[in-house]
Amino acid sequence: MPVPDDAINLSTVGQRYENSDPNLQIQVLSADASQREELTVPALSQRAPYRWLAFELVNTTNDILKPLIVVPRRGFVGTGLIWPNIGNQTILSITASSGAEPERVAGRSGVFRLNVAPQTTVTYVVEISGNWPPRLGLWNEEAYEFHLENRSLFRGFLLGLIGLIALFLTVLFFVSRQSVYLSGAILSTAGTLLLILEFGYLPFNSLALVVKLRGATEALMALGVFSFFHTFLLLRHRLPILGYINLFLIFAMAGLAAYAFYQPYYAAGLARLSFAGGVFFGGFTILYLSAQGNPRAQAILPAWAILAGWTLFVGSAIVGLITHPLLSPVIASGLILVLLLLAFVVTQFAVGNRMTKASSGREGLALAGAGHSVWDYNLERKSFFVSPEIEKNLGLRPGHFELGGTNTWLDLMHKDDRANYTNKLESMVTTGSGFMNLSFRMRGTDGSYRWMQLQARAVPGENNLASRCIGVLADITHTKLAEERLLHDAVHDYLTGLPNQTLFTDRLERAVNRHTDQSPYEIGLILVDVERHRCQDFKKPLCHFDHDADWYR
Repeated sequence: MPVPDDAINLSTVGQRYENSDPNLQIQVLSADASQREELTVPALSQRAPYRWLAFELVNTTNDILKPLIVVPRRGFVGTGLIWPNIGNQTILSITASSGAEPERVAGRSGVFRLNVAPQTTVTYVVEISGNWPPRLGLWNEEAYEFHLENRSLFRGFLLGLIGLIALFLTVLFFVSRQSVYLSGAILSTAGTLLLILEFGYLPFNSLALVVKLRGATEALMALGVFSFFHTFLLLRHRLPILGYINLFLIFAMAGLAAYAFYQPYYAAGLARLSFAGGVFFGGFTILYLSAQGNPRAQAILPAWAILAGWTLFVGSAIVGLITHPLLSPVIASGLILVLLLLAFVVTQFAVGNRMTKASSGREGLALAGAGHSVWDYNLERKSFFVSPEIEKNLGLRPGHFELGGTNTWLDLMHKDDRANYTNKLESMVTTGSGFMNLSFRMRGTDGSYRWMQLQARAVPGENNLASRCIGVLADITHTKLAEERLLHDAVHDYLTGLPNQTLFTDRLERAVNRHTDQSPYEIGLILVDVERHRCQDFKKPLCHFDHDADWYR
């Protein structure tokens, strides 16, 4: 064939050879096309089957032509799942039947320049590593440069967009210090590195380093998926056992990223399997939590469904079920779409949480101003919280009840108040509704008891049970003492502390009301005038004391 003016796909027009003999022997034309010659090409590959692609170029001009052989980068397409071929050694060697040998183009991995002398015919034999590439381009150099300019504009837009997502989530993490932003930043940054490797935009040509970075990047992708799934859904609180398993997998993926610098192919295969497993297992978990009414799971479900579809598509390209020249930009665009949706969901919850926190801050100030504290019994998280102010009043260290739980709380409650407290609390938990308003005594470290006033309400959860009981708690010891003092002063003399006339009249009226004609006892009243202080006369004497009576003597 003649040297092309634009581009030719050699994979479809070249002659393929595949055998177990490490030496290829073929008949080729001489440079002037006058006779046929024997050409022997030894294989550089270390294992069979050995693959070669042969083609002849005819230069009918009087100029030296220098077309380019361009090897598509080994990204995801056709690289395999278990032991992926993530390198770029699609071409092991190019042998020319005559003239100058092909040379690698400096600064461009996978690009070779041929030299076809004027009025000659040259046969080239290309040794292929691994599977047959879907496209092996023979380009005119000017056409290839124009193609790169057009492609670079689109790829630059994709890289800029995904890099902006990574930067946005990273800034959010440093501002808010929330782990979900860190997880999103890790996933977005790994995606950015993956596209840089996919597009071949690395400042060095070391194949060994590229392969190691590729394996580490794919492990970081799996780490980002597990981490995002864990932090956004609050997995350790919702499903504790699954949360701890997922936490172990996060650390395992971090170790796998480091292991990729020693065994990149093995690490990349494990990372791909882990990524797919995390996406689909996470999808089932999100579906389960969505059915239970979890708002976070319901919010992330559409984005996770698109992520699962993207994973299936990439998996099909990896094992070779889908082959197309435009697969690489399609995969990159799909990844950016997934990351955009995840970032949108995270930002939406960030704004909502910020508004909630602002509202909670105002409510907290109002509670503090009113002298109230928070009492929170979370049945889903199996946690119990009381504000530090209450613990301080009881002489306890902050976090004492949070560490000890409800058992510690009940141990310090007065034994006469426990039954009423537990009955009302159990009623709220089992019905999933109701309101509790009661007073009880709590024992401090000094042995004294302090009065508490609790007003709490149940938060409905699953199966008509309460998921949480939360309310306000106030130390009303001073109020109780003031009430007791007022009650005492109402019926006792302020100066001497003795019962006053009001209490005396009350007790006397009770005695009269209990007395009947059939009573076995009589009611007697003794009036004693002390130091000329006379008691108030009664309008109707209840009885008369006979000083001569025997009982008096």
